Amino acid sequence: MPHNFKYPTIDAIKEFNRVIVADRNESYSVEDPERLERILQDIKTIGEELHLEQAIIKKAARLLHGITQVQPFYDGNKETALAATSVFLTHNGYNLKATNEEIFTRLTGIINGSEDLNSIEQFLLLHVRKI
Repeated sequence: MPHNFKYPTIDAIKEFNRVIVADRNESYSVEDPERLERILQDIKTIGEELHLEQAIIKKAARLLHGITQVQPFYDGNKETALAATSVFLTHNGYNLKATNEEIFTRLTGIINGSEDLNSIEQFLLLHVRKI
């Protein structure tokens, strides 16, 4: 039986980025909207055969890793990835319990290649909790 997950929309993710970069007086620009669309399509299909909590972790990891890695925005990709992932988790009855330092160390690791999708899944497995 498929899960009924609630996903952030493309427009919502763009708005997260718009607010984030405006707060920092940076420019808002979507560098590659197709990349963002592919990330959202990917998370909608991945893990549907898994137990609910396993699927949540897998989808959240793909979202967090995907936006951070492909950099669809000109600025604010890490923060946008975190915002989109947090909203996804919250709308589906979960939240991320980790410090900003722990999270941004992982996000920076995605960019510099020291964190892969599997390590992000393992991190979320330890830090995502049912609300």
